[in-house]
Amino acid sequence: MTDGFSAAFVDGSHIFHNVFVDLFFLWEVVRPGGLVILDDYQWPSVATAVRYFEINTGWQPEQSTERPAYGPTDCRILGSSDPTKLRELQAVLARRGTLTAGSAPLAARREQLVRVAPNAGSGTVIAGRTWVTGAFGYTGRFITRRLLDAGHEVRTLTGHPSRPDPFDGKVDVVRYAFDDPPAMVASLQGAEVLYNTYWVRFPRRGTSFDQAVANTGALIRAAEVAGVRRVAHISITNPSKDSPLAYFRGKARAEEVVVGSALSHAIVRPTVLFGGGDVLINNIAWLARRLPFFAVAGTGEHRVRPVCVDDVARLAVDAGCSEEDLVIDAVGPEVFTFEELVRVVAMAVGRRVHILHVPPGLLVGLAKGLGLMVRDVMLTSDELRGLMAGLVATEGPRPGRPS
Repeated sequence: MTDGFSAAFVDGSHIFHNVFVDLFFLWEVVRPGGLVILDDYQWPSVATAVRYFEINTGWQPEQSTERPAYGPTDCRILGSSDPTKLRELQAVLARRGTLTAGSAPLAARREQLVRVAPNAGSGTVIAGRTWVTGAFGYTGRFITRRLLDAGHEVRTLTGHPSRPDPFDGKVDVVRYAFDDPPAMVASLQGAEVLYNTYWVRFPRRGTSFDQAVANTGALIRAAEVAGVRRVAHISITNPSKDSPLAYFRGKARAEEVVVGSALSHAIVRPTVLFGGGDVLINNIAWLARRLPFFAVAGTGEHRVRPVCVDDVARLAVDAGCSEEDLVIDAVGPEVFTFEELVRVVAMAVGRRVHILHVPPGLLVGLAKGLGLMVRDVMLTSDELRGLMAGLVATEGPRPGRPS
């Protein structure tokens, strides 16, 4: 067609550069005033590519005026105000049968329609910029991997810029500047979404839980000034300002900082994390490999509901792409007593251990002694008390895995 196509539908790869190439060629072949519709617009990579073309080529989002239904599912289409083009596009989609792809209900899938402007403008923009605090740390590393795979540009704010980089230089590194607000604002300029994993496991090197809350406040205020749109904040299950445990009190106060800000927000509350370098499960496995017995505090009946760190990262990235203010408990599918968990982990590493039930104070002392030997912190008093109080085994269903 010498004058170009009047409509096109994209339902392909979810990788940013592939979507970008699709849209580039459609820019060449769809006539001015034509229509382009994209499936799975909720994917960060797809949305980022679309935003780039909106900003740099003058494409405009179309408003929906009708709600046509095709196939077995009612699916809203953002259509042109030109009824001829809308009917034409409906006919194309109906022939392709594209609206029955995938197992998720189509009513839950968002689509974005853009019109090609007759005189596309020019300009430059760096699209899809996301900032992650602690991208070289534990949870941050998994979030960052997912963001990079989705085509985002990622910068990390960290207190440890010299840590080994698992991303081969793909992540820009900036040191925290909590005591220098202008520098902190500058470091956040250009970010659309901030994924915040910043916290301290226990007080050390002059950083208390109170200081961690203050630092979180400095970070969020800087994000507001810098124009960040949304923050996805990693917390913990059952935070409470009234908790007798400083760790859980601090987490509740940090959440208050986020919720009280001007930013759109999502708060993800994981239980005990496992996978890829976690603390608790790895420590259980390490001890089971080396000792014929395992000390458990009290009866060992306190419950835990561990969750895979990559599932938490998946939830966090998805929540960062949402527009709603959210609080999500991130829990695993199974609940164990702590003694059951020890036996399961020991079995997984090919060991059988004898369980010794000891007073909580003695266990903390044993953990401290072992920590001095291996130059690590095996278990803190707050961690043990939180475990025994059942604070990491919330009730309720496991959050659904995004498609």
